[in-house]
Amino acid sequence: MEYNFENKFVETDETIIFFDNYINVDSPKEKFVIISHLSADNLAYLQQATLPAKTFVSQNLFLLLQKLTKFELIANLNLDLKVLPYGFAVPVADLKITALNNDDGLWGSIALYLEHDHQKLGYVAKFDIHGIHKKRIKAWKKFFSQQKLDYLILGYQDRDDSDNYLSKTGQLKNIEKTLEQADSTQIYLEMTPFDPEQLVKIDDLAHRLDYQIKWLPGYAKLISYFKQLDFKESSSSTMDKILIQREFQPYTSADLVISSPLLTKDGKIDFTKNFAYPTEAELKEILKYIAAKQVYFV
Repeated sequence: MEYNFENKFVETDETIIFFDNYINVDSPKEKFVIISHLSADNLAYLQQATLPAKTFVSQNLFLLLQKLTKFELIANLNLDLKVLPYGFAVPVADLKITALNNDDGLWGSIALYLEHDHQKLGYVAKFDIHGIHKKRIKAWKKFFSQQKLDYLILGYQDRDDSDNYLSKTGQLKNIEKTLEQADSTQIYLEMTPFDPEQLVKIDDLAHRLDYQIKWLPGYAKLISYFKQLDFKESSSSTMDKILIQREFQPYTSADLVISSPLLTKDGKIDFTKNFAYPTEAELKEILKYIAAKQVYFV
């Protein structure tokens, strides 16, 4: 098993496995793609009419992609996908691939463990050690350490401490403060659908603070599904404060708007916005603990 750093793929005698990437390699070997997390490039790949290779995603990501399609929140997703179950070694050609639950601040992220002919590789493209699911990251770190990896491929960039990173808990506290202190009885939400867990928490928070919340139809269905109960709007006769979701609009000073941290000033979605890689000290601790023979950063 060899790792091609430049093109982000693993090659064995029988197959080529691409991580969050695909290029046309002139080879008779069978080719596979694994999408390990949400990103602009990965979504663009999944919106192709015909996928160029058999493609794997996690259970949670497949579920989200299904619902985004069903509720018409994103167009042209190709759902001709294979699902990697969590914690089970899946034979793929002459390899075995295990998906491990991960947290990168969005929904459906995984870490990957590949084994071939006594060689062992771990791959994590993006992870948030300060997120709300720290136990997931501790679990794959421990698993990787126990396997005594030959290769560790880790998503990492030098951290810019000037970035105003705000955790999900911090985001909810800011929203709560805004709703409690607002003079306006009508506040607008501009959200993205890629973190249904956080949307459910925003919905619960609004109702706890006696806001009538009006989601766009697709979001209402998405939240209802992830709550596993029927979504019901509170009656306007008992609540005079309203939280209304709308599509992105250029900033208007007259409106009080709560926006998704993934939205840029021009309304585009940036999956790397409000994300903090580990500090240098935190990275050293991770590398020391896993103790892989070779480490690559992507």
